[in-house]
Amino acid sequence: MEYGSLVDIGTNPLGIIRKLNNARDTFAERELFEKNRQRLQDVTTGTNETKVAEIIKPEDVSFVAGGLVMAYPRFSIEYFVGGGQVKLIQQPSFYFLSHKQAALFYVPNTNWEQYTPVSWRKALPEVPVASQKKETEAAAR
Repeated sequence: MEYGSLVDIGTNPLGIIRKLNNARDTFAERELFEKNRQRLQDVTTGTNETKVAEIIKPEDVSFVAGGLVMAYPRFSIEYFVGGGQVKLIQQPSFYFLSHKQAALFYVPNTNWEQYTPVSWRKALPEVPVASQKKETEAAAR
């Protein structure tokens, strides 16, 4: 609670109680957020999907080939789950990165089915060096 908040209370006993109650609620929310954030960061590959969901229900679920993505945008972390177990952990989350650096993941004609942690370079289209130079020169004009 800030000093400025105390000045705004006034002498009304109900105002004092309300202000203290709001401060307590804010503190409790912050503590719960930190507790859940730490528990989510402690998840490792191989963790059971149910155990992750018991920490806190996912804020978003996307069904993809081979499994699903349990996303927690508020905590900036995502889990790829296949066969009931966490296979990959992405932090910061793609959701976070795509909203902070939208152009980071966009490449025209990307083969998204091959876009995996192991073979992501194969997913990108091959662009001859000469055509890149021409595009750069054309853009400069």
